Amino acid sequence: MAEVKKRFDELDGLKIFFALGVVLYHYWFWEGGHKVANCPKLSALIYVYGWLGVEFFFILSGFLMEHTYRKIIDSLSFPQFMGRRLKSLYAPYLCAECVGIMVVFADYVLCKGQFLFFKGYQITVADIVRSFSVSMQGWNKGRNPFMVATWFINVLILCYAFYFAVLRFAKWCKIKPMYFYVAIMLLTWSFHYMGFKFPFLLYNSTRGYWAFFAGCILYNIQKSGVFNKKIYILVLDFIVLFFLLVGHKFGIPEIFGDVRLVFIFFIFPVLILTVENLPVVKKIFSCKVLTFASKYSMDIYLTHCAVLWLTLIFNEYFGWNLNFASYKVLGCILLIIFAFAFVWHHVMAIVTPAFNRWFVNFIAPAKSEK
Repeated sequence: MAEVKKRFDELDGLKIFFALGVVLYHYWFWEGGHKVANCPKLSALIYVYGWLGVEFFFILSGFLMEHTYRKIIDSLSFPQFMGRRLKSLYAPYLCAECVGIMVVFADYVLCKGQFLFFKGYQITVADIVRSFSVSMQGWNKGRNPFMVATWFINVLILCYAFYFAVLRFAKWCKIKPMYFYVAIMLLTWSFHYMGFKFPFLLYNSTRGYWAFFAGCILYNIQKSGVFNKKIYILVLDFIVLFFLLVGHKFGIPEIFGDVRLVFIFFIFPVLILTVENLPVVKKIFSCKVLTFASKYSMDIYLTHCAVLWLTLIFNEYFGWNLNFASYKVLGCILLIIFAFAFVWHHVMAIVTPAFNRWFVNFIAPAKSEK
């Protein structure tokens, strides 16, 4: 049975904004030295809370997974299901790790490793093997020493495996999967805040689980038609805009308390429901410009850390004395990130199919389909 082919172009159009949010967060973190004053004068919320873009990607992954695989998953074995997911993820992940290794090497050769979190870290065969295995952050307590942003892929693989197990268990119990989604979301949310230290239930893995299953729940809410009336969406939008404006004025934590909780359970779901149910908004985010830019959102996410790190390394080594609080410097770095992501995307379009012909098909041979 073939996969469902419908695309949500309007949701794709959102991706680029959250990818940029993550980039600006890391710009503030590294180039700005964790100080907003050392960055161009944009809203401090964009820098400090740009990391929430990762939560949005988890929610969107759960939303799209429920749409694509819910009805056809019974026709797939676990290796076949995971093989399909790895076909789009593993080759870019592996290449990103290789780029990260080269950047770490350049840092230690040129600047004695002073710009990365892993100062004094040695590039060993064991670390390279662990990094390539897609089993670092989220699976165990080890942190990825080469490309920090790729932790998302590690945890997303766990989310996919968890999702498959939940659907099969729900079918065995003859209970609607929605009940399991709610239970798992609340349970992993509790684990996240209790600070569990068990493998697969660490900070980043539970962070991914409850956002991912929130996305699965959101898809079922969207499909139920509860929010078909535009007035419901408009009321929710008004509430979100009001709180965001007040939060911008008086501080997000002071208004929201737990920022991650509010964004995952309220703001991001309202945003997705708005884009899906208001025709004007849907048309805006499905326009050709945004959908074209969003094709490169994952490429930007996977590669931007390398560009930011290399900027710091070369700035020190060549004595450029860049002013990272300048709009020109930020603009040039963003252009380089976009250019690198553009090239990366088209290289991966060649590398990924060639890689999958022997790797993914080896671990999960394709099932003959009618």
